[in-house]
Amino acid sequence: MYLYNWLLSLFFAVNMVACSKSEVATPSEEKSYLIFGVFYGRCVEDCTTLFKVEEEKLYADAIFTRFTQEDTIIPFQTEMLSAVEYEIAKPLVTKFPMNLLEEEEQVIGMPNVVDQGTVLLEYSKGDITKRWYIDPNVNNLPAYLQSYISSISEITFELSQN
Repeated sequence: MYLYNWLLSLFFAVNMVACSKSEVATPSEEKSYLIFGVFYGRCVEDCTTLFKVEEEKLYADAIFTRFTQEDTIIPFQTEMLSAVEYEIAKPLVTKFPMNLLEEEEQVIGMPNVVDQGTVLLEYSKGDITKRWYIDPNVNNLPAYLQSYISSISEITFELSQN
């Protein structure tokens, strides 16, 4: 009986050491991404031009009809765009206005009120994921967003021409 208790104690001791915190694998940091682009509500063809930057790669949307604010999932093509196209989009990641994360409203300005379209922006990092629908008319936006939204419009147009 003594040998049985000793072996059982040894078994538990080995398992405790083997499962110590320092040896438990930690999951890698969650992927972060930025989705940006424009969509229009009243058109009949491909009215959506969105892009996703994730892990220093750029992907185009896989939406070939209309996108609306009620759509929660945005499909993207699985084939990444070129490194040259990624470099065009990269400033939107590096110059992301962190003040936007404090914005309480999901709709900023008056997007698509007069058929001017909507700038879509979605930011995800760690446990933070936020999406905004933004007026492309920068005169209707807070000052800290104006140049960034102009950049989104310009970069989206440039990428859509490639």
